[in-house]
Amino acid sequence: MSARILLFCMAALSAFARVETPGQQALSNVNETVALADQQVNAGNYADGIVLYDQALDALTSLMKGGYVDPEQQRPLLVTIRNKRDAQVPMARRADFKNLYKAYQAARVSFVTAMNATSVFNMNIALTHADRLLDTLLGIYPRGERPVDLPSVQDTYDLHTVYAQALQAERAAWQQQLAPTGPQRDVLSDLLSATSLAVHIRMLDRAEQSAIPDVTLQWLHKVYAGLVQQEPCTFAFWYGLGNSAQLLGWTNVANSAWHDALEFFPDSLYVHYHLARTCGASSNESARAIVHLRWVIANAQNPLWRAKGYHQLAERSLRMGNYPSAEQQARLAAEIAEDGGSAEGGALYIEARRTQAEALFEQGNDQGAIDALSGAVASSGGNPATKIHLAALIERIASTGPEVDAPRAEEAVRLYDEIQRAEPSNAVVRVRKAYLCWAMGNTVRAQREALEQIRLYPRTASAMAILGHAYLKNGDTNTACVFYRKALDIDPLNESATRALNRIEGIEVPNLLE
Repeated sequence: MSARILLFCMAALSAFARVETPGQQALSNVNETVALADQQVNAGNYADGIVLYDQALDALTSLMKGGYVDPEQQRPLLVTIRNKRDAQVPMARRADFKNLYKAYQAARVSFVTAMNATSVFNMNIALTHADRLLDTLLGIYPRGERPVDLPSVQDTYDLHTVYAQALQAERAAWQQQLAPTGPQRDVLSDLLSATSLAVHIRMLDRAEQSAIPDVTLQWLHKVYAGLVQQEPCTFAFWYGLGNSAQLLGWTNVANSAWHDALEFFPDSLYVHYHLARTCGASSNESARAIVHLRWVIANAQNPLWRAKGYHQLAERSLRMGNYPSAEQQARLAAEIAEDGGSAEGGALYIEARRTQAEALFEQGNDQGAIDALSGAVASSGGNPATKIHLAALIERIASTGPEVDAPRAEEAVRLYDEIQRAEPSNAVVRVRKAYLCWAMGNTVRAQREALEQIRLYPRTASAMAILGHAYLKNGDTNTACVFYRKALDIDPLNESATRALNRIEGIEVPNLLE
């Protein structure tokens, strides 16, 4: 029996000896990675080999630092891998140069093809590609450092000369067809000579304000549409085309512009972001928007861009009725924007909290919604515009049940009072107060607020309707009808006055808000 036990123990010890420790398994993986790197190098794929050698070096270094393998025992392997890796750098450099040189020559051929086809559009694309490849080639071997056995690289001066002549001819014909007036000619000159995006931003702003005679957003959009056909690789012209369409309310046109711009600026956060913003509301369009927004979030180095991406995701989720996702995304946007500390980040923080509050409200979390917007009000320093949103939210909460929630309504009235003291000329606040006072049964104050509103702004249909409600509640139907009709004289579509009159006259109509 003891002999059997001894044999069993010896077998168990032998099996245990064959089981690799985590460090040994990881070391085996390092050796396998080195073998793969050797294969890539032998196949002439030097850059891929370097990547694999780097992976092996990182893994082995981590094992040595973590104590999973004996550092002294594995140091020779580390040196061997590093030497192999370093030996491939010159070879990879030469291989990269040769591959890029072929691409550069192909770009020059594409330019000549476009020139023969008299296509300034394609000439610009080929020239831009050639310039980028030339810069990369000179980055690999600066002038004077290129090995003599490698081909010399011709500059793109000749291409630029030919392109400038073709562009000048096409632009002259285009301007003749455009037939700009004096002010338009000056603006066009500024756009063509601009060296920064600020010029285009300023021109769009002035056109929106009609600050320059004959220079409208429609005209600017037409100009930019022509310019992107002449210089498609100039970002400023796509910026003008997309933003002029957005300012005009041409969302589909703007979306098409950003979609086309993406071909030339695939790594632009701005293009991806605005392409997403202008996608439609259908499920396919929403899915398309989400792809671009997630790209922005994943690729943004600036936290503010990540916050903007999350906020647009939240807005999209809100419109789709996905309120939990909207709340989470808006909260992330607000937290990131708050950490930024910039003016733009502060404005985005407030917008994100508003979106978060809306999502919470839709989920029935009234207090959470109020807390989110209260945070925005505090962040804005009690800005009246932000406070109006909080008051309006509390008013909505107060009005959701079959009966008005008096404490909530009074809280909203208190906020409206604060806003009115800060902005006495605000034309909205007094009407909202009048409505809430009427809803709470305080017809005396409702009438007082509505009459004051009419004194300041005589053509306020909603104030006329509220006066009608107040008189009707007090039993004065005739006077109520007078004010309802006055409201409809100002705004024939005023639903509140229409419904009240129809009920008085015995005509039942469906409540469009229910």
